[in-house]
Amino acid sequence: MNTYLLITGGTVSDTILETVLLEYHFQKVIAADKGIEVCHRKQIMPDVIVGDFDSADRALVRFYQNQCECMELPVHKDQTDTHVALLYALNDRCDSIIILGASGSRLDHTLANIGLLRLCLRHHVKAWIIDACNRISLIQDKTVLTKDCRYPYVSLIPYTEQVTGLTLSGFAYSGTNLTLNAGESLGISNALTGEQGTIAFASGELLVIESHD
Repeated sequence: MNTYLLITGGTVSDTILETVLLEYHFQKVIAADKGIEVCHRKQIMPDVIVGDFDSADRALVRFYQNQCECMELPVHKDQTDTHVALLYALNDRCDSIIILGASGSRLDHTLANIGLLRLCLRHHVKAWIIDACNRISLIQDKTVLTKDCRYPYVSLIPYTEQVTGLTLSGFAYSGTNLTLNAGESLGISNALTGEQGTIAFASGELLVIESHD
């Protein structure tokens, strides 16, 4: 599988980064804007750097420009650096992508980055946003989750107006033919009861947020 790592400008836990690097084999590493500082801190050489670099250390920008492919963007543009970096990965025909640094103190950027999971869905690319407390994906088909002690809680949030025909098996709160409506909290804070849990539904798009306190 052609798996890419995208490191962007939010909060990146060293522990999570080290864990991800151990668990996955990445064909390419893409650093977006301030993500280059994470790469420098952890001595990771990205394959591509992308951004206007308005929030990145300029000495590091110059260093990486001489070491790898660089897509320098204008400051005034219609898409975020993360968006452009993700488009690069999708156009490069990756099969799956792990995104680090997509969350942090800027809630607007966090929400926009979660929204970019829909772009991956449209390209039939598996994608996860991972931070120190959460692993987030967006699904539109039947999905089987495997128990992971790092993320004991599972929340299901409709990303469309409705998710219909939802059937959960292997969860503490299971159900058949449920409807989740946007703006309601029915799917929050569930948990697997065994090694696997199955999420099946008839229509809609569903955010799957695996988390811990």
